[in-house]
Amino acid sequence: MNLNNTKYRLPENKYFHDVVPKDMIMLHFTAGSRVDGAYNSWMQQSIQIGTPYVVDSDGTVYEFFDPKYWAYNLGVVGPKAQNHKHDKRSVAIETINMGPLKLVGNTLMSWPGNYTQKFCDVSETDRYVKASYRGFDYFQAFPQVQKAAIVELVKYISTTFSIPIVLPPTDKRTICDLDFFDTWKGVASHQNYRPDKFDIGPAWDWSLLTA
Repeated sequence: MNLNNTKYRLPENKYFHDVVPKDMIMLHFTAGSRVDGAYNSWMQQSIQIGTPYVVDSDGTVYEFFDPKYWAYNLGVVGPKAQNHKHDKRSVAIETINMGPLKLVGNTLMSWPGNYTQKFCDVSETDRYVKASYRGFDYFQAFPQVQKAAIVELVKYISTTFSIPIVLPPTDKRTICDLDFFDTWKGVASHQNYRPDKFDIGPAWDWSLLTA
Protein backbone atom coordinates (compact mmCIF):
# COMPACT_ATOMS: atom_id res chain seq x y z
CA MET A 1 0.00 0.00 0.00
CA ASN A 2 1.32 3.44 -0.97
CA LEU A 3 0.74 5.18 2.39
CA ASN A 4 1.74 8.78 3.07
CA ASN A 5 1.29 9.82 6.70
CA THR A 6 3.08 13.18 6.60
CA LYS A 7 1.83 15.34 3.72
CA TYR A 8 -1.72 16.05 4.95
CA ARG A 9 -1.45 15.59 8.70
CA LEU A 10 -4.26 17.33 10.58
CA PRO A 11 -3.26 19.36 13.67
CA GLU A 12 -4.06 17.71 16.98
CA ASN A 13 -6.93 20.09 17.69
CA LYS A 14 -8.78 18.89 14.57
CA TYR A 15 -9.71 15.45 15.95
CA PHE A 16 -10.59 13.84 19.27
CA HIS A 17 -7.90 11.99 21.21
CA ASP A 18 -9.99 9.59 23.24
CA VAL A 19 -9.38 6.01 22.13
CA VAL A 20 -12.59 4.08 21.44
CA PRO A 21 -12.75 0.40 20.35
CA LYS A 22 -13.32 0.12 16.60
CA ASP A 23 -15.74 -2.35 15.06
CA MET A 24 -16.71 -0.74 11.75
CA ILE A 25 -15.02 0.50 8.57
CA MET A 26 -16.92 3.41 7.02
CA LEU A 27 -16.73 4.20 3.28
CA HIS A 28 -17.18 7.74 1.94
CA PHE A 29 -16.40 9.79 -1.13
CA THR A 30 -15.41 13.45 -0.99
CA ALA A 31 -17.64 14.85 -3.77
CA GLY A 32 -14.45 16.63 -4.81
CA SER A 33 -11.45 16.04 -7.04
CA ARG A 34 -8.43 16.86 -4.84
CA VAL A 35 -6.99 15.66 -1.55
CA ASP A 36 -5.94 19.18 -0.60
CA GLY A 37 -9.56 20.24 -1.08
CA ALA A 38 -10.64 17.83 1.66
CA TYR A 39 -7.74 18.91 3.86
CA ASN A 40 -8.47 22.62 3.46
CA SER A 41 -12.18 22.10 4.07
CA TRP A 42 -11.57 20.26 7.33
CA MET A 43 -8.98 22.81 8.43
CA GLN A 44 -11.57 25.58 8.00
CA GLN A 45 -14.22 23.86 10.11
CA SER A 46 -14.83 25.11 13.64
CA ILE A 47 -15.53 21.54 14.79
CA GLN A 48 -13.57 18.32 14.39
CA ILE A 49 -14.70 16.93 11.03
CA GLY A 50 -12.56 14.51 9.05
CA THR A 51 -11.48 10.95 8.42
CA PRO A 52 -8.16 9.29 9.22
CA TYR A 53 -7.71 8.13 5.63
CA VAL A 54 -8.21 9.67 2.20
CA VAL A 55 -7.59 7.63 -0.97
CA ASP A 56 -6.50 9.68 -3.98
CA SER A 57 -7.47 8.85 -7.57
CA ASP A 58 -3.92 7.60 -8.24
CA GLY A 59 -4.16 5.07 -5.40
CA THR A 60 -2.10 6.99 -2.85
CA VAL A 61 -3.46 6.63 0.68
CA TYR A 62 -3.06 9.65 2.94
CA GLU A 63 -3.30 9.27 6.71
CA PHE A 64 -4.67 12.50 8.19
CA PHE A 65 -4.51 11.33 11.82
CA ASP A 66 -3.96 8.14 13.81
CA PRO A 67 -7.05 5.96 13.18
CA LYS A 68 -7.27 4.93 16.83
CA TYR A 69 -8.68 8.44 17.40
CA TRP A 70 -11.83 9.85 15.82
CA ALA A 71 -13.56 12.85 14.26
CA TYR A 72 -17.09 13.57 13.10
CA ASN A 73 -17.70 11.87 9.75
CA LEU A 74 -21.36 10.81 9.65
CA GLY A 75 -23.66 13.52 10.96
CA VAL A 76 -26.27 11.14 12.32
CA VAL A 77 -29.05 13.04 14.10
CA GLY A 78 -31.82 12.00 16.45
CA PRO A 79 -31.92 9.18 19.01
CA LYS A 80 -29.60 6.94 16.96
CA ALA A 81 -26.81 9.50 17.18
CA GLN A 82 -26.20 8.34 20.78
CA ASN A 83 -23.40 10.79 21.54
CA HIS A 84 -21.78 10.21 18.14
CA LYS A 85 -21.14 6.55 18.88
CA HIS A 86 -20.96 5.62 15.18
CA ASP A 87 -18.33 8.28 14.48
CA LYS A 88 -16.33 7.00 17.45
CA ARG A 89 -16.49 3.29 16.64
CA SER A 90 -15.73 3.56 12.93
CA VAL A 91 -12.48 3.92 11.02
CA ALA A 92 -13.56 6.13 8.13
CA ILE A 93 -12.14 6.27 4.61
CA GLU A 94 -12.75 9.18 2.26
CA THR A 95 -12.23 8.51 -1.45
CA ILE A 96 -11.53 11.24 -3.99
CA ASN A 97 -14.59 10.99 -6.21
CA MET A 98 -17.11 13.54 -7.49
CA GLY A 99 -20.07 11.26 -6.86
CA PRO A 100 -23.36 12.15 -8.60
CA LEU A 101 -23.29 13.78 -12.03
CA LYS A 102 -25.96 15.49 -14.14
CA LEU A 103 -26.33 15.06 -17.88
CA VAL A 104 -26.64 18.35 -19.79
CA GLY A 105 -26.81 17.71 -23.51
CA ASN A 106 -23.89 15.34 -24.16
CA THR A 107 -21.89 16.48 -21.13
CA LEU A 108 -21.84 15.18 -17.58
CA MET A 109 -21.58 17.96 -15.03
CA SER A 110 -20.35 17.75 -11.44
CA TRP A 111 -21.80 19.57 -8.44
CA PRO A 112 -19.61 22.69 -7.94
CA GLY A 113 -21.62 25.72 -8.97
CA ASN A 114 -24.88 23.75 -8.93
CA TYR A 115 -23.65 21.24 -11.52
CA THR A 116 -22.11 23.78 -13.87
CA GLN A 117 -18.62 22.24 -13.89
CA LYS A 118 -17.87 19.89 -16.77
CA PHE A 119 -16.77 16.43 -15.70
CA CYS A 120 -16.65 14.53 -19.00
CA ASP A 121 -18.45 13.86 -22.27
CA VAL A 122 -21.06 11.12 -22.26
CA SER A 123 -18.88 9.26 -24.79
CA GLU A 124 -16.19 8.76 -22.10
CA THR A 125 -17.93 5.70 -20.69
CA ASP A 126 -14.94 4.56 -18.63
CA ARG A 127 -15.24 7.64 -16.41
CA TYR A 128 -18.76 7.13 -15.11
CA VAL A 129 -21.36 4.55 -14.18
CA LYS A 130 -24.96 4.88 -15.33
CA ALA A 131 -27.13 3.91 -12.37
CA SER A 132 -30.18 5.50 -10.81
CA TYR A 133 -29.77 6.32 -7.12
CA ARG A 134 -31.44 8.93 -4.92
CA GLY A 135 -32.49 11.14 -7.79
CA PHE A 136 -29.33 10.88 -9.93
CA ASP A 137 -28.62 8.67 -12.94
CA TYR A 138 -24.86 9.02 -13.33
CA PHE A 139 -21.93 8.65 -10.92
CA GLN A 140 -18.19 8.97 -11.31
CA ALA A 141 -16.45 5.64 -11.73
CA PHE A 142 -13.61 4.63 -9.43
CA PRO A 143 -10.32 4.13 -11.32
CA GLN A 144 -8.88 0.63 -11.08
CA VAL A 145 -5.79 1.73 -9.15
CA GLN A 146 -7.99 3.53 -6.64
CA LYS A 147 -10.26 0.53 -6.18
CA ALA A 148 -7.24 -1.65 -5.51
CA ALA A 149 -5.98 0.84 -2.92
CA ILE A 150 -9.35 0.91 -1.14
CA VAL A 151 -9.40 -2.87 -0.96
CA GLU A 152 -5.87 -2.97 0.41
CA LEU A 153 -6.63 -0.25 2.95
CA VAL A 154 -9.78 -2.02 4.16
CA LYS A 155 -7.75 -5.19 4.69
CA TYR A 156 -5.09 -3.20 6.57
CA ILE A 157 -7.66 -1.61 8.87
CA SER A 158 -9.38 -4.96 9.36
CA THR A 159 -6.10 -6.53 10.50
CA THR A 160 -5.05 -3.56 12.65
CA PHE A 161 -8.30 -3.31 14.58
CA SER A 162 -9.60 -6.89 14.26
CA ILE A 163 -12.68 -5.69 12.37
CA PRO A 164 -14.20 -8.46 10.24
CA ILE A 165 -14.65 -7.69 6.55
CA VAL A 166 -18.35 -8.43 6.65
CA LEU A 167 -20.55 -6.68 4.10
CA PRO A 168 -24.15 -5.58 4.64
CA PRO A 169 -26.78 -7.82 3.05
CA THR A 170 -27.34 -6.91 -0.59
CA ASP A 171 -30.75 -5.39 0.12
CA LYS A 172 -29.27 -3.13 2.81
CA ARG A 173 -26.19 -1.77 1.04
CA THR A 174 -27.88 1.16 -0.70
CA ILE A 175 -30.42 2.16 1.94
CA CYS A 176 -30.41 4.14 5.17
CA ASP A 177 -31.66 1.89 7.97
CA LEU A 178 -30.56 3.20 11.36
CA ASP A 179 -32.29 0.37 13.20
CA PHE A 180 -30.36 -2.24 11.25
CA PHE A 181 -27.01 -0.43 11.22
CA ASP A 182 -27.19 0.71 14.85
CA THR A 183 -25.37 -2.44 15.95
CA TRP A 184 -23.73 -3.34 12.62
CA LYS A 185 -20.13 -4.53 12.76
CA GLY A 186 -18.04 -4.80 9.61
CA VAL A 187 -18.02 -2.54 6.54
CA ALA A 188 -20.69 0.11 5.87
CA SER A 189 -21.03 3.41 4.03
CA HIS A 190 -22.33 6.92 4.64
CA GLN A 191 -25.53 6.20 2.71
CA ASN A 192 -26.45 3.59 5.34
CA TYR A 193 -26.58 6.28 8.07
CA ARG A 194 -27.95 9.30 6.18
CA PRO A 195 -30.82 9.27 3.65
CA ASP A 196 -29.49 12.49 2.09
CA LYS A 197 -26.00 11.16 1.31
CA PHE A 198 -24.82 9.36 -1.85
CA ASP A 199 -21.56 7.82 -0.72
CA ILE A 200 -20.25 5.43 -1.41
CA GLY A 201 -22.85 5.15 -4.16
CA PRO A 202 -23.74 2.72 -6.95
CA ALA A 203 -20.40 3.03 -8.76
CA TRP A 204 -18.66 1.10 -5.98
CA ASP A 205 -18.43 -2.70 -6.38
CA TRP A 206 -18.86 -4.15 -2.88
CA SER A 207 -17.77 -7.60 -4.02
CA LEU A 208 -14.19 -6.35 -4.42
CA LEU A 209 -13.82 -6.38 -0.64
CA THR A 210 -14.40 -10.10 -0.35
CA ALA A 211 -12.77 -11.26 -3.60
